[in-house]
Amino acid sequence: MLHTDFYPFPTITTSRLLLRELLPADDTAIRDLRSNPDVNTFLGRPPAIDLETARQFITSTNNRFANAEGLYWVITALPSSQLIGTICLWNYQPQDGSVEIGYELLPAFQGKGYMQEAITAVLTFAFDRMHAALVKAMVVEANLRSIKSLQKQGFTEIPAEKEDQLLMFHLTRK
Repeated sequence: MLHTDFYPFPTITTSRLLLRELLPADDTAIRDLRSNPDVNTFLGRPPAIDLETARQFITSTNNRFANAEGLYWVITALPSSQLIGTICLWNYQPQDGSVEIGYELLPAFQGKGYMQEAITAVLTFAFDRMHAALVKAMVVEANLRSIKSLQKQGFTEIPAEKEDQLLMFHLTRK
């Protein structure tokens, strides 16, 4: 059975990162992340958002956590508490014990191993604390860096589940 009810919000610490709850004070950083054209290249969302839209996103994201519908972490590089990216677990499917992972990272922090470290920590959380049997990821076919990140973690592509330009990847408990 997939366990999705976590209170208080589960903070995760790695050797270089702190994964923490999204806070109202993150509004400017969320606006900057979600309006960055490089970050949005493969995400299929509008290229820019304003501060009010960022605040609405924070509220709706935190409401999803309150309703046990998802976990959304801010990624910070220690010792700073400044947002450099985000990572989430969402789309819980209790019937098969699956959950989907999603992530994004500001370009200035890409290529430094931060996302691999964050994904590793969140996968450990998904399998050990949530008791997930399967973690899924959907990636745009052209997003080679994200595909490589997933493959490094042991994800395998499920070719039969390709839809449009999205590839589906699965990882089961080792």
